Amino acid sequence: MNLIEITGNTSYNFNEEDVYNLFYICRSIYDQSIYEGTINDFGFVKSSVLKVVKTLTDVEWLDLEELEKKEKIAMCEAEKRWLEVKSKEWEAEGIKKGIEQGSEKKELEMYQTMVDKGFSISSIASVFSVSEESIRKLLIK
Repeated sequence: MNLIEITGNTSYNFNEEDVYNLFYICRSIYDQSIYEGTINDFGFVKSSVLKVVKTLTDVEWLDLEELEKKEKIAMCEAEKRWLEVKSKEWEAEGIKKGIEQGSEKKELEMYQTMVDKGFSISSIASVFSVSEESIRKLLIK
């Protein structure tokens, strides 16, 4: 028995198409190349192969219910589902970052106004229950 590392050597020569697909798809998921649009060359892959891929990689875009219903799955459809899932994650992350940046900007404006009106950093820190250091860092930005 030979031990083969999925993410390792890419020069393995598999005679069985399903084994080749399994290794290639898993490797592509691990090195992120599957998400660069090159996977469309696959066409259809047996659902049994994709079940093993799902088990090994735990990617959320492979739908086990669909894999149970169909004998073969179009990889471009699976990739589209991945893109939909990731787009929602990226959008939520962007909104969260925007809120955080807006909140930080508002804090900065508030602290700067108080400093301009003669409040000391220690008194501002006391009022808002934050460290003086965090206020100084924000004011320096």
